[in-house]
Amino acid sequence: ALEVNIECSRVDVTVDQRYKVLEQVMGKYYGVREGLQTFLEEICHPYRNWEFIVKEARTYALNYFHVLKTHPEGPEAARLYMDIFFQAIDSLEDGDVRTNAADNLLLYIQKVIKEAGPDLLRFLPILDYAFDRIRCYPKDTAFLFVKSFYQFNRLGELYLQTVPSGSGFSAINRFLIHLYRYTYDYWLQQLDLFLGRILKTLFHQSHELPKESLRLLLSYDPQKAITPIHPVKKGLPDIIHLGNKGLNLTRIKNYGLPVPPGFIITTEVFRCREIVDHYLPAKKNLDQQVALELVGLERLTGKKFGDPENPLLLSVRSGSSISQPGMMDTFLDVGIDETIVLGLVAQTGNEWFGWDTYRRFLQSYGMAFGLSRDDFDAIIDDFKQRLGVPYKKDFTGQQMRDITLTYKSLIQENGIESESSHFGQLNVAIQKVFDSWHTKKAETYRRIMGISDDWGTAVTVQAMVFGNFSRESGAGVFFTHNPRWSGDMLMLWGDFTPGNQGEDVVSGLVKTHAISKRQAEIENRQSEMTLEARFPDVYQTMRKWAKDLVYERRWSPQEMEFTFEGPGTEDLFCLQTRDMVMRERKKVYSFDTVQEKPVRFLGHGIGVSGGAMTGRVVFSLEEIKHWRKAEPGTSLIIVRSDTVPDDIREIHEADGLLTARGGSTSHAAIVAHRLGKTCVVGCADLICMEKQRACSLNQKHLKSGDWVSIDGLEGSVYSGQMKIREMERD
Repeated sequence: ALEVNIECSRVDVTVDQRYKVLEQVMGKYYGVREGLQTFLEEICHPYRNWEFIVKEARTYALNYFHVLKTHPEGPEAARLYMDIFFQAIDSLEDGDVRTNAADNLLLYIQKVIKEAGPDLLRFLPILDYAFDRIRCYPKDTAFLFVKSFYQFNRLGELYLQTVPSGSGFSAINRFLIHLYRYTYDYWLQQLDLFLGRILKTLFHQSHELPKESLRLLLSYDPQKAITPIHPVKKGLPDIIHLGNKGLNLTRIKNYGLPVPPGFIITTEVFRCREIVDHYLPAKKNLDQQVALELVGLERLTGKKFGDPENPLLLSVRSGSSISQPGMMDTFLDVGIDETIVLGLVAQTGNEWFGWDTYRRFLQSYGMAFGLSRDDFDAIIDDFKQRLGVPYKKDFTGQQMRDITLTYKSLIQENGIESESSHFGQLNVAIQKVFDSWHTKKAETYRRIMGISDDWGTAVTVQAMVFGNFSRESGAGVFFTHNPRWSGDMLMLWGDFTPGNQGEDVVSGLVKTHAISKRQAEIENRQSEMTLEARFPDVYQTMRKWAKDLVYERRWSPQEMEFTFEGPGTEDLFCLQTRDMVMRERKKVYSFDTVQEKPVRFLGHGIGVSGGAMTGRVVFSLEEIKHWRKAEPGTSLIIVRSDTVPDDIREIHEADGLLTARGGSTSHAAIVAHRLGKTCVVGCADLICMEKQRACSLNQKHLKSGDWVSIDGLEGSVYSGQMKIREMERD
């Protein structure tokens, strides 16, 4: 039956004689001949496919005009192509095809004017023909040309520049006058429709949204909501939208420094969170933008988010215009679950790495929902004690798996729901980082430092770099200069740790090593390991970074966070940079009697802030309040195994800080310096028992209220009260 129908409907098509000119002009090209014949038969077919015809007419007219312009019959062939476009406009009800025909006709006219060259005079009658024919169209058809992407005012400018004077401009003048009149009518009509839609939408939303929310919605600009780190969107490279961290990442990426690819959700979203979170169209739009950025991130990394065979994992960090070290939440390894872990293990052959990566995500997730670092430390300390393992890097892969699953059980037992989807994980992480702007520790820090609550934070999402991959990987933070000495001399100074992430360094949770050999000598570091000696290529590359930024680009001295997945420079990345604050003080205090020091010496740490001071040992805010009331003029030194951002009030209220762990770039050191406190960190022999309100150092037992002396310059710790003298520094 189908064959019968086809046979009955078959039409023998004869090409109209007027199109023989096209065969004559273009038929000598063998590669064109067959396709041209099919095209002409379709034009002459009683059941024309105009979409096909317009497409083919564009191809032949535009791609082969160089053939027409020198041929004696070229102008006639050009007129035939114009007629084909006119026929499509006249014969159709399909608006898209008609618009396409109008676009291509204007483009073809433009090409004739632009490329005819010395033969232009031969084509002028054809151009006049086209202009007059367009001018005679009724208003509804003329609007096809008014709306065209190839705006007709370009034709006027090009015609005036190209056509010799005295050749006659009457046809194009009539054409332009006619269409300009319609242009005003058209755009006024479109403006009325546009304003009508806005008013209708606002009327509808006024019944759904409170007045303040509606005002916020009108001020929200989704075009400024999100940007790649590179290239950053036009109009967004400023510290207000991107935060200090985000802005500096975009800048150093432009300079060629290796920055993990990623994107920034700007403070525009934070400012309008009430609308973005609760008004479905705005929320949907942001989710779509995030999903689109993820696709770009997958393309750049060659990995896929949520794919066990080649997983892309993400870090999600805060970033306000003024740095608030450690005060807001950070998520690592977002996009992981047990299936992804198995994929990582299969991909790398490193079971310990796979489970440690998941462990880190679970800890950051649990802490964002209210669990404390101590809750997780208790688990890993219990495993260390039961298994006789001193350091977590010494656990086997199976042991790390058991620790990780115990972390997961802790989260579940506390009623914290885990997101089952990988995109859901990312969404929760973004929301929690925004929420952390309003946590008590962050608000306390801003109040102490005089930072406005109105700034808000951006959120930086980047592909993970794994400093915990092996013992040949690592992470750290370095200053481009010695933070205690002024001057222009470049001297890398800071902390690094192999086999760990940068979060371990800044939180003061692990033993760190000096960056340079010179630093290790000055700080009397007990370990001989330095980044310069252990990973010389990494060290030398970071020196080049510092030299480029400070000497070549005239940046202020910098504090830079880095991670490397292997000993080679190709595995090294810069995670952030910010202006460093020099810790030098004009007035420096030291202990007066040299002979007393050996007798009273208890131990040595890293002096990071202030000079010599004597004070009473305290372990809590309550004890600080007690001694402030009992002895208002007495200095107080708070003692910790390590500090967490929640200790901001204790650090602020005390006069000095002594910790067992941490380095010169840990949050404790940074915050203590900014608050003007004397600080010694990383005192390895210090054993702190906060619940018993006691500590021991070099077999000396100290309880709350005992006197102790610390030197924030040398890093020394002494028992009892020592005399202090003031020295002026040049």
